[in-house]
Amino acid sequence: MTPKVTVSVGSSRPGGIDILLASLKAQTFTDFEVVFTDQRYHKRHAQVLDAVEAVGLTVPFFHVPNQRNSPGWVSSCAGVNTGFMLSAGEIVIMLLDYAYCPPGWIEAHLKHHVDRRRVVMSPHIYHALPEVVTKDGRPPTRFTNGGAESTVEAIEQQRENFYETTIFRQPFRPSVFAEMPQYVPPHQDPKLYRPEGIANWDVMHTKNESFRREDVLAIGGIDENFDRGGGPGDLLFGCQLVSIGCEPWICQEAAVHVLDPRPILPSTRVAGHGREWVAAGLGKWSYTEGETYWRERMGEKTHVSRNPYDMREKRKELWHWRDLSQQREPVIPYIEKTDAEYFGLVKK
Repeated sequence: MTPKVTVSVGSSRPGGIDILLASLKAQTFTDFEVVFTDQRYHKRHAQVLDAVEAVGLTVPFFHVPNQRNSPGWVSSCAGVNTGFMLSAGEIVIMLLDYAYCPPGWIEAHLKHHVDRRRVVMSPHIYHALPEVVTKDGRPPTRFTNGGAESTVEAIEQQRENFYETTIFRQPFRPSVFAEMPQYVPPHQDPKLYRPEGIANWDVMHTKNESFRREDVLAIGGIDENFDRGGGPGDLLFGCQLVSIGCEPWICQEAAVHVLDPRPILPSTRVAGHGREWVAAGLGKWSYTEGETYWRERMGEKTHVSRNPYDMREKRKELWHWRDLSQQREPVIPYIEKTDAEYFGLVKK
């Protein structure tokens, strides 16, 4: 049977998988599947499948690699198009790793899709990490913005010091969120302070958002080159959905609790702003730059997608990965493209 919902998860970091699995196991709505697009797939495929079995999660779970291989890409948001193309649910909910979703999370999303064509957004509530140690029992390096320690080599070495499916010394338990203080990042997600209801498209988000799968395929998915959390990747994606008639809607009840791993496992090549990407012309745009770019591309509200693929056709090509994902040995992706090749062009 075709599931009602696909939970599409992206990850590029070790640890934080047990949190996700525990919350999915406790969902009150059970007609869903999980597509886990993992940049560390080849390092932990069997471990992830074992973790799914150990937690007792019985819904369909597909652990797949990103369908392109770019050596310099380390964002957890990369590969979201793979999740879209492999999804089978009528509604897709996007999520990142290190997130705990309360038992009514899926239901909270779905209640706004019953009779409306909406894009439902909900906040991440960040929590400070508890004291963690590396696999050898040592305190982890704490990264800061810039500085000698924030080199590519240091970050990659730090990642290898952690277990692939957990960052806890004891098994994860949901009550940990009641024991930790909430962490408010310097640039807090504006949706945390907005009431439930209609929102401007300029706060579109890709970390806890739901929409109809057919709408995503119709607009060509997300331009992953510009996806930086609250950056223009999200902005342009939201604009495109609105341009085909979707209504942005904020739902506070669907909030997720996130352990923030960035001080010890930064998700960019250099913690902070990612200087290499900026130098290469692939850095984060401001909202003003993103809006200007979108207006120039849109013209008379005509849809323009930067993704060169017809995602409906690409979906047929990638479908076999649902079966391959159940194999015990990792399967090397057969599509290897750089970002420039994948998207056809980069920011000028």
